[in-house]
Amino acid sequence: MRLNDQVVTFEVIWGLLVADPIHLLVCVGNVDPRALTYLLACCMNLILEKSRYVESYTHLRALFDAVPQLRSYFYVISDLEVSGTKDPRLFGDVVRLSGEELHAMVRSEDMQFVWAVFSALEEPPARLPLELPSADGNPRFWEGSPKPQMPGASFEIVAFDASCTLFIGVDAALAARLRDLYQDIADLDQCNQQRARA
Repeated sequence: MRLNDQVVTFEVIWGLLVADPIHLLVCVGNVDPRALTYLLACCMNLILEKSRYVESYTHLRALFDAVPQLRSYFYVISDLEVSGTKDPRLFGDVVRLSGEELHAMVRSEDMQFVWAVFSALEEPPARLPLELPSADGNPRFWEGSPKPQMPGASFEIVAFDASCTLFIGVDAALAARLRDLYQDIADLDQCNQQRARA
């Protein structure tokens, strides 16, 4: 791809989109519209840890309050360990909730998700896969570019050992909203590349 007569890599364009979308739009006349469409639909992986915007991991109340679009999905929640709640819906092998139900639940109690995978789907699944998404002991988050584990999931939110929150497969719009909300959120794929080089 060329931008201002220079070859531009995917990473540079993605960085402009997330960090400086105005500059990207000014230059967009030189970018193949198909490449820009692909880029906007691309998925990104983010990690929120050691953030000055978060007291403890993973509390979803502030996130679901600040990002209303999260409430429009249906969630399959697996590999769940939660504290601070007595809600019986959260004590099964797998939990299925609409985004509005999940939002109401996290607003009603000060619950902390220690381990969990929240698979966001456009609609409730007809059936669940034999192997449900997992967080505890899953090394795939820390290698390359992870993908959502649940077939058909738009993205996944992962509570990882009460030490960080992962956002797997989020689109450009949601990634930009998360960056606005948590300015110190990091690119998980870049972190994994650095870890592999170390």
